Amino acid sequence: MDGNLMLALKIGALGVLIATQGQAQTTGDWPYTRANPEMTGTSKTDLHTPLTLGWQFRTMEKPKGRPEMLTSSATVRNGKVYVGNKDGKFFCLELATGKKLWESSAPKGSFEGAPGFAGDLVIAGSTDSFVYSWNAETGLPNWKFETEGEVHAAVNVWTDPASKEQRVFVGSYDYKLYCLNPKDGKKIWDAETGYYINGGSAVENGKIVFGGCDAVLHVHDALTGKEIKQVEVGSYIGNNVALADGVAYVSHYGNHVGAYSLTEGKKLWEYGERDFEY
Repeated sequence: MDGNLMLALKIGALGVLIATQGQAQTTGDWPYTRANPEMTGTSKTDLHTPLTLGWQFRTMEKPKGRPEMLTSSATVRNGKVYVGNKDGKFFCLELATGKKLWESSAPKGSFEGAPGFAGDLVIAGSTDSFVYSWNAETGLPNWKFETEGEVHAAVNVWTDPASKEQRVFVGSYDYKLYCLNPKDGKKIWDAETGYYINGGSAVENGKIVFGGCDAVLHVHDALTGKEIKQVEVGSYIGNNVALADGVAYVSHYGNHVGAYSLTEGKKLWEYGERDFEY
């Protein structure tokens, strides 16, 4: 993502902050919730400050008596912003202006995980148990895949370097991580865990790693789904995993952030000085 653009989530609204240092610059893509399939969240472009509000788009009205926030991160591709809300609506906005280009919905669910892209499609999971896909340009519905539980997790998309074929990964509250074919939405494989999967998965060197409410980091072959290893964390994992150089980084409900070696299957270090769940 270009360093001159940052996505900020407010109550029921999506805002874009634009840096005002020097001349206006063009903005780039941010097609993953954390920059890449490894979920490292890194950018090659520096973020220059100060930032000012470029525009904001209200996705829903604030309900009376309770706050309602956007929990899904937005993703960006080809000058368009994609985000869903807890009212079951999914939006495509013009990046430069915030103008709504199209809107779709899951009437019985909400969109709480970040969307991903595969080919011409934008894909997102919903708490109605379905994973939805739309044509990213037109918003026309494509396929949808039904899991057996709510889907809160972010979508990740990985390209096999050998075959160049893409795979869509998303976890569900039915205790499974699914690998889907983005061409037709059909299941290629699934991996069953011991409890809910709430966070997104990460892929590095053909290995997919994800955590769940069973307090375990699960390591599988991204192509075949074969289990490689389980790494005990000891507390619920409700967040995305990040991978770098064979090390998984994850925060959890034990009030800590930890680094875990995938080769040795053990904790390398842990940090936590705040008395609340990450």
